[in-house]
Amino acid sequence: MPHCHCLVFLHPADKISTPAAIDKFITAELPSEISDPVAFDLVRTHMMHGPCSDLNPSLLCMQRGKCRFGYPKDFCSETSIGRDGWPRYRRSKNGAKVQVRRNDIMLDN
Repeated sequence: MPHCHCLVFLHPADKISTPAAIDKFITAELPSEISDPVAFDLVRTHMMHGPCSDLNPSLLCMQRGKCRFGYPKDFCSETSIGRDGWPRYRRSKNGAKVQVRRNDIMLDN
């Protein structure tokens, strides 16, 4: 999906500063293949990382036997904000899986 990397400074009153506000705008979970097939296909095609780690140790993201981007991410029942200010997005262990076009491996939230 087209996107940009940018840095935006917001007035303190407009900052997304709570887990509930983050969940309103951002999700790290797979869309429903049934109720939103277009989003599901876009995520499957353009936004899935991997598989890396033991499944594919030769990928460029791998350094010293680990993914430098921290994948696979742990499941997390709710969004939280760490002490460092970075969000830890909700990734429900709901059984949702997707087969990426590159191979036959199934990936999840």
